[in-house]
Order: sequence, then structure tokens, then C-alpha cells
Amino acid sequence: MLHKFNTLVRILIVSLLIYPVPVYADSHITTETETFDGENGALVTDLTVPSGTLAVDGDDVSTRNDQNCCGVGGQYFFSLKDNYVGNSQATSYTFTLPDDHDITEIGFRMAGVNYAYTIKYNYSDDTDETINKNAQGNTSYEDLTKAVTGKYIVSFVVTVSDWVGIDTIYWKYDSTPPTTTTTTTLSPLDIERNNNFAETGILETNDERVEREYQDALDWERDNNQAETGYWELDSERRDREAAEAEAARIAEEERIAAELEAERLRLEEEARLKAEEEARLEAERLAAIEAEKKAAVKAELEANLQLDVELEEEELEEFIEVMEDIEVALEELDIEVEEEVIEVKEVDVEVIKQELTPVTTTTTTTTTTTTLPPPAEEIDELTEEEQEAVQEVVDTIEELDTLTEEEQEVVAEVLGVETEELEIVAVLIEEEPAVAQAVEEFVERAAQDDSEEYTLADAVVEVQLEEFIADPIAAIINIQIEPIEFKEIIEIGNDMTTDQKEKAQEVVVPVIIVSQIISTSSIIPIRRIR
Repeated sequence: MLHKFNTLVRILIVSLLIYPVPVYADSHITTETETFDGENGALVTDLTVPSGTLAVDGDDVSTRNDQNCCGVGGQYFFSLKDNYVGNSQATSYTFTLPDDHDITEIGFRMAGVNYAYTIKYNYSDDTDETINKNAQGNTSYEDLTKAVTGKYIVSFVVTVSDWVGIDTIYWKYDSTPPTTTTTTTLSPLDIERNNNFAETGILETNDERVEREYQDALDWERDNNQAETGYWELDSERRDREAAEAEAARIAEEERIAAELEAERLRLEEEARLKAEEEARLEAERLAAIEAEKKAAVKAELEANLQLDVELEEEELEEFIEVMEDIEVALEELDIEVEEEVIEVKEVDVEVIKQELTPVTTTTTTTTTTTTLPPPAEEIDELTEEEQEAVQEVVDTIEELDTLTEEEQEVVAEVLGVETEELEIVAVLIEEEPAVAQAVEEFVERAAQDDSEEYTLADAVVEVQLEEFIADPIAAIINIQIEPIEFKEIIEIGNDMTTDQKEKAQEVVVPVIIVSQIISTSSIIPIRRIR
């Protein structure tokens, strides 16, 4: 029964609060109340609530239908920090009172506040007042009121950190109608509002008008930019955005150019690499062709000189070519100077030389016959032509070595630059080696042309061999007879040479070097002495 009574009382209260009911007292004070109990929770007054969709959705404000929540009155109430999920960050909500009255008192109910919160009241004289409030708890509520004199309440701001409900917001003002006999004194703010209303049709103070016009100007800027660019933005925001877009475009263009340059560099490098490979391939083919031509020419010349139908192995041909190339390198490293010299021969009495070369027989008490030969100390290059012929006669006697006395053999050996016991070796060489025989025959003539202090038969042999090599170098090389060599023969190498020839044997490489130079320069060099 009690439950039904309570329900009836609630319905009655709701019915009385659906529409504002002026309350007249002796001072004609009027009270208006916002209960949020219009259709589907709509407002029933001209109170301005925080912006948002009042329907229950993802906003942080809405009207809620919950008669049993936290002591709020009526069927609906206004929800702040709606859909709160635990974020305790403070949020401010502004409620603006109707501006067609001078409101001197307001009140409202705060329900379910779990954290301390604040309420700021804004007044008509541009002052404000902030009140700090403590938490209530999920199931409790508190009714708050504020009254002022000498000024009016314009709006109030609620700052909370969690979900709360606010309901039954009321305000009071003096609704006494003016009389013709009574002079009404308006407040400065009312005068401002009336003046601005006359000019703009909006009842507002000067500060409110400045702020509104400033915001209208900003919105006008934004509307124009949106019409031009599609962006709802201020001119300053448009400049910043366009500058950022231009910078991004510049960077993108630089990156594009850098990428193109890098691609071009890689392309050029690849072309250079392919060109280098092609040039190397062509050069290799050219060198191979030259090498093949050289081998063919050398092989043909070898076969022509050998006059044999011999098929040379590729390895043998390559070894021969390598030897010739080594000779050319050695020639460049030695830097040999080849020059032709002419020796001036003094005139000497031929008869005197002949007399000196003629053996003189003397008789001693022991009837021993001795042969006196001229001393060999005198240099051959100081002899006249007749004297040279006389010396030649002595040299020629080598062919009749057995007929010479021991003293005569010593003279011949000294003239030829060999040891006396080596005359037999020279005789054998004359018979077996044409070059030695030619050197002996031309020894005197060659010695006369040489300017060295000592010119021996070995020098003449080297010169003759050199001249033969220059005349036909290929034949000189390929005519070497290589026969099987036994160990005994290796031991006896050099036994068929004179001491002076052994010392001059190292000069054998000289003709090879010279002929290499001649072949490479395709010129003929007069040769007498190699230094």
C-alpha cells in the first residue's frame, strides 16, 4: 500500500514539474525548473546544456531514463561523463541560464559523485566564484543552491572526474511588471544587452558580442577556405598546411631526382663495365691473334731453317718464344751500349819487325843451337800493316805445333793470350770449330782494330760467333746439336776450352741480347766492341 502511495506522489511531482510554473510571492519572484522529463528526456526550458547528442550513445553527455539511480528525481536526468570506463581525468561542463531574465538564484541536484569536484558560478559583472565539493558516493546525492545580490548569475560550470548525474536545475528572477509611475533603473549589463539587441537583434553584453563576432569571423574564414580548398580551416592553418604540403612535395621531388640520378649512375657504371669487358675481350682476342701469328711465323722460320719436315709440339714452340721474350727483357734491363770504334795504328818499319821475328842462331862452346824470338811485350795494336803480317806468320805456325821449339810455343801462346800447354786445345778447336779457325786467321787484323790493352784469341772467337749469330740468329739457335750427355761428359765440360775462353764464355749471352735488339728495332748496328 505504501509503495502505491509513493508511486502516486512521484507521478504528481513529475506532473507539476513538466512545465514551469511561475511562483508569485509578494516580490513577484519567478522560479523555472529543468527536470529533463520532456518527451523521451527532452528539455522543458530554454536552459543551454553542454553540447553533445542527448541520446544514449558514444558521447560523454546524454539524458538517462533511470528512476532509481542515486536519488535523482523524476523519470529522466542529465548524465555527465557518460559511458565512463574508469578514466579519472577531470572534465568541465558548462550550463548557460536563459539570458532574458536577471537571475539571482539557482539550484540543482548532484548525484553519484565518487571524486571531489568543483562548481564555478559566472556573474553578470564578469566576475566568478568557484566552490570545491567533496565526493558523495555512488548511491547518494546533494542539493546545491546559490543566491547573489547586486549582480546576476549567467552560467555555472561543473568539473567532475567520473560519472555523475545532474537533475532538477532551477533558477529564480524578479518578474514584477514595471509601472508607468515607477522609474526602473537598469544595470549596466542590461543597458549593453538592450543596445546590442537594437543593433544586432541579439541580447548580449559587449564582451559577449565581441566574443561572438570574433568567433563568427573565424567561422567565416573557415567557411571561405572550405569552399576553396575543401578544408574547414583558418587562414593561418591553411598557410601552415600548404607550407607543409609544399615542403613534402619538395622533399618528394628531391628524392625522385636523387633516385633518377642514382639509376643513371648505375646505368653508366653498367655500360662502362660492359664496355671494359668488351674491350678486354677484344684485346685478348687481338693478343691471342698476335701470339698465334708470332708462333706461326717462328714455327715456319724454324722449319725453314731446319729444312726438316718436323711437327713442333705446341709446348716446345711456346718455350722458344718465351726465351726470345726473356732476351728482349734482359736487353732493356742491361741497357747495353753498342758502338763502333776505329783504332789508329802507328807506322812501324816492317823490315825491323821481320828482322826481330826472324830466328837467330848462335853457336856456343857446347855446340847447342837456340832460337831467339822477339819479346811479346809490345802491343799488337801499335804494329804497322807489315808488322802485323809478320805476327800473322807466327800465329799461322800453330798448325805445325809439333815443329816448334818450346821457346817458340811460349811466344805463340803469349801472342794468342793462352797458356803454353793450351796450344794443343787451340789446335783441336781450329780443326773442329770453323769459328775458331776463322778467328785465328783474322786474329791479327781484329787485334789491330781493338783498343783494349789485351786482346786475345778468345776475344776474336767471341766476335766471330757474334757476327754469325747476327747474320742468321734463328739458324744459330736451331743448329745447336743436342745429343745424349753422359755423366762423364758433364764432368769434362770445359776441358776442350782454354782458360781465357772459359773466362770469355760468359760473353756468349751477348750475341743473343744483341740479336734480340736487332730483331725488335729492325735495324743493323755496327758492332766492334760491347761495353
